[in-house]
Amino acid sequence: MNDQFIPLEFDEKTPADMKSGSKAYLEMMLLVDKTNHLRMILSGNSEGMIRKMKQHIALLQKQYDIQASGKNP
Repeated sequence: MNDQFIPLEFDEKTPADMKSGSKAYLEMMLLVDKTNHLRMILSGNSEGMIRKMKQHIALLQKQYDIQASGKNP
């Protein structure tokens, strides 16, 4: 399966952060299918969002399994 979690950590400063000198970090999860289409973007800073992403990965895998078996809905 080509779908993977890709942890992204942005080390870019926003205009508000430039004043204080701190760094802005984003924690995002991206779901990308086999054809490199972006399916979903979720925040990765809570357990609930991680669970939701796992559910969507399972649904995408089910879709791939159905397509592989030749039963296109």
